[in-house]
Amino acid sequence: MLTGKGVGNSASRLTFIFGAASGASVLVMALAPTFPLALGGAALVGASSSGFQMCNQVNLMQKTDAAFFGRVMSLTMTAFGLQMVVGFPVGAIADAIGERGTMVGLAIGCLLIVATGWRPSRLKSP
Repeated sequence: MLTGKGVGNSASRLTFIFGAASGASVLVMALAPTFPLALGGAALVGASSSGFQMCNQVNLMQKTDAAFFGRVMSLTMTAFGLQMVVGFPVGAIADAIGERGTMVGLAIGCLLIVATGWRPSRLKSP
């Protein structure tokens, strides 16, 4: 439904838009000078990351043979488990350099990953 609302008939473009919005909203949350603004940034993080996950699943399912849906879905769900594994080192970095600095680094990393994926996708898209 979302992909038919003026952004093309593929979820690919929305995936990159939501990915960039996730990085930008983490940056907004990291740099928010007040708690209410940080809460607004957190709401944006939730909405954009949910949109990214939804569009990522749509892209995967569109490109996957139906016989492999279960296998592909199980592999994509490992991302939730990896969050717990990555949480400890990120927490250690936050203890060492501070929460804001860590969140800025995560936002920049997210934006770099999105940009790295976006460039090749533009070259091979019809």
